[in-house]
Amino acid sequence: MANMTDVCEEVVKSAPGALSFAVIDLQSGQLLACVHTVPYYTQRYLEAMANSAVDMFRGSGVTSVESLAAEIRGIEPERMVREVQMATTDSYQFMILSPQFPDILLMLTTDRETSLGSGWIVIRAAIPKLEAVLA
Repeated sequence: MANMTDVCEEVVKSAPGALSFAVIDLQSGQLLACVHTVPYYTQRYLEAMANSAVDMFRGSGVTSVESLAAEIRGIEPERMVREVQMATTDSYQFMILSPQFPDILLMLTTDRETSLGSGWIVIRAAIPKLEAVLA
C-alpha cells in the first residue's frame, strides 16, 4: 500500500514542470509529506510555504470574510475557500482541499511553462490516491 510520500513522488513524476507536491494539515500547520525537485527547498522553506498556505485557507483575514459573508446571508459561518491558484514570477501553485478530509490541503508547485489546466488535472487526480492513504 502506498504512503503519503509515495503519492507525492508519483505526482511530481507525472506533472509536467513539477517542482514540488506537499500535503499540509491545516489544523496544525504541519507539513505531513513533501517531495520536491528543487535543491534550495530546505525544510525551513517548505515549512514557511506550508504556513503561508494555512494563512490563505484559515488565516484571520479569510475567517473574517467568511464570518461576514455568513452574517450578511443569515447563515452559519462555514469554510468557503476550497481551492487557490497562485502565480509567482517563476512558478504556479495549485492548492485544493481534500473533500473527504477538509483540513488536509494538497499543494502542487510547477514552473511557469506548465499549463494551468494540466496542473489542475494532476492535483485533482491525486485526491483519491491521497484520501485512500489517509482513510
